[in-house]
Amino acid sequence: MLRFDLGRLRAALGPEPSQELSAQALGRAPDEGLVREALRAADVVWLGLRAADLEAGDRVLVVEAAAAPVPDPIAWKPLPSGRTGVRLFDSRTPAPRDGTSRIVKVGERVLAFVSPVEVASVSRVLRDGPDARRRQPAAAGLVSVDWRGRRLSPLLENRYPALASVLGSIAELRASVELVGADLNLDARVGCKDPGAAARVERVLKTIGAAAPQLPQHAELLRALALSRAESTVQVHWPLPRQAVLAALRALPGGPAGEPSAASSREP
Repeated sequence: MLRFDLGRLRAALGPEPSQELSAQALGRAPDEGLVREALRAADVVWLGLRAADLEAGDRVLVVEAAAAPVPDPIAWKPLPSGRTGVRLFDSRTPAPRDGTSRIVKVGERVLAFVSPVEVASVSRVLRDGPDARRRQPAAAGLVSVDWRGRRLSPLLENRYPALASVLGSIAELRASVELVGADLNLDARVGCKDPGAAARVERVLKTIGAAAPQLPQHAELLRALALSRAESTVQVHWPLPRQAVLAALRALPGGPAGEPSAASSREP
């Protein structure tokens, strides 16, 4: 589960880089008209994904805005929810697996966009309440993550064996990115399955930091990566100079071009 404070992201990075960061994390979801509209108005966004189904596009995207848009009844069929303040809408046309099959509107501020495979899970939560082991990213910082380790799908494990080995070592990951002065700080706690798994994760992260000389365009970012390990836990502290983050975002495929906007270069 990821949480994006879009209001703080816009203030910290400027409108274009923060939009690019959201689009990269949300994948194809912004291609949908109503999702685009909701994201433009959003103050906070939560994104629930399953690592095993990343390529399939199964997800639940929750948007909180001062005034969330209302689904068009021509495209979305209203359904009874059985819960006060909760409205359900089903797509009148079949949705692709990575599309939106159901929308849940809670009050006037919250919309949840649910892909087809996740409809049954969301219906169960509405009926029975939240799962005991639900992930809940901290309501702090620009971006926060709360992820329970799971294996990739067999297809992805075969395609990315090194990544699968690392992810298979992790029991849970909690991380957040905070604005500190003019720059950003990433702090993460990686809970691993055992001390040997923690050692493997630490080695991989050290390899990333050691790559700075070979990647001069990202050297400033990589050199600042700091790690510590105790038993089955790896702690990560990564100061991220804002200008280096902006440069990295502009280097992404489809990233914003040119110099940072005036908004992104001002102090928050």
